[in-house]
Amino acid sequence: MTLSYNITKYPFQLELEKYWKSIREEYNSISEDMSPWHEDEVNVKDSWDTYTIYNWPHGIPIYSSVKKVPFTSNLIKQHIPTHKGVSFSRLKAGCNIPPHKGLKGNFLRCHLGIDIPDGDIGIKVEDEILRWENGKSFVFNDRDVHTAWNNTKSDRVVLIVDFVP
Repeated sequence: MTLSYNITKYPFQLELEKYWKSIREEYNSISEDMSPWHEDEVNVKDSWDTYTIYNWPHGIPIYSSVKKVPFTSNLIKQHIPTHKGVSFSRLKAGCNIPPHKGLKGNFLRCHLGIDIPDGDIGIKVEDEILRWENGKSFVFNDRDVHTAWNNTKSDRVVLIVDFVP
């Protein structure tokens, strides 16, 4: 069973991929402003940090964040009108996120690779293993059981966009 979704199904993915280097530049400007992921049961040893741009579940802008990442926030606003939560997500080197299910709701989750190290790194959604790549995106159902790992010596950064299909 294929759990990921075809890139052509969601044209906004092409826009995110087209501008991923500009998005990465904005991430680099706020990388010191990250906060620990809010769910302690999946944020083992403070291994997972985020920087929220649009708050879940209504896609409400975090004005202090939008001001610091105007290109990324405008790109989301322009191309993904059904966005919900949007954030940068950093999984620290040598860390794993245990199996879990996301929040309830009628949404899908997009990951755009922003800073992906080489090595043993990925996400498993149900029985499917997906691999991040710089400048590439994929979509999955966050309500399916998933786990992620970063068995490299560098942090992994993605842009997470939750959206209603």
